[in-house]
Amino acid sequence: MISCLFLTLLRFLAFSSSSASMEYVHGTHLDVGLHLLLLVLRALRPLLFFLQPGLQVVKDLLQLLFFGGQASSHLLSLREQLRLRLQLLGQDLLILRLHLLLLPGHLQQRLHLRRKVAAADGLEVDNDVGDLQVPLLFQVGQDSGPEEDLALADTEQACLPSMKPLGMAFGYSITPQLVQNQVGVQFTSLGKREKKKKKKEMKKKKKKKKKKKKKKKKKKKKKKKKKKKKRRC
Repeated sequence: MISCLFLTLLRFLAFSSSSASMEYVHGTHLDVGLHLLLLVLRALRPLLFFLQPGLQVVKDLLQLLFFGGQASSHLLSLREQLRLRLQLLGQDLLILRLHLLLLPGHLQQRLHLRRKVAAADGLEVDNDVGDLQVPLLFQVGQDSGPEEDLALADTEQACLPSMKPLGMAFGYSITPQLVQNQVGVQFTSLGKREKKKKKKEMKKKKKKKKKKKKKKKKKKKKKKKKKKKKRRC
């Protein structure tokens, strides 16, 4: 129990120190020391597991010799306890081996490659922000017709400058407000196109109505002419 409590406390301290070391570089030494203490306790835990049943066996033997009492279940099931302890020891050794394999790379990242990793994260974020305009432009191309697709290239160059040069120049300076402004420009352009479409549709409907009226008038005139011819005949 004591070893488990020590392990949980040290894990908590290691987590807090790792989160603090992202902001303060001086916390890396404390982080390394805590990782080494975790490894030492991981190696000592099997010894503590073997010590506990041994003390219980000594206690049972003392009760048999001096007090004339009966043996408890610990003495009778000593083989089973040893089997369980051996299994736990094998698992702990495997975990310790994995920690030893992963420790050098982890320490190298914490001590030497901190700034490089931060720069790489910044580039990934900038690329993600720069690629936000691609799906929206694809949707605009699907919704609009072929004539408007030709006009979209000009509006894209005029209203939607690419964000990747900004990200490369300023790092994390790209804010959500800038992205919202770009998206707002796209939606306003979409609204204008929809209004133009509606106007064109209204004009087409008016033209169709006029054509229908003209056809009806022509039909009426033809009927009148036919009636006049019949009367003359």
